[in-house]
Amino acid sequence: MGVGSLVTGLAIYRPVQLSFLHGPLGGYQNARTIHFLLTAGYCGFFLMHVGQVIRAGWPNFRSMVSGRE
Repeated sequence: MGVGSLVTGLAIYRPVQLSFLHGPLGGYQNARTIHFLLTAGYCGFFLMHVGQVIRAGWPNFRSMVSGRE
């Protein structure tokens, strides 16, 4: 996901200078769509892990951060 975000981000940040990236990505609009879907994937990953922390309980999270119970 990280490499995909980097490549698509560069393709939409500098579309004229990095026009060689548009071909493999299917064009500028497709690069934007892929970048958006990857961003949604990051958000989903984050929310899933926040949910797991909530389910495990605050004391468990505190012990993971501090290293002691």
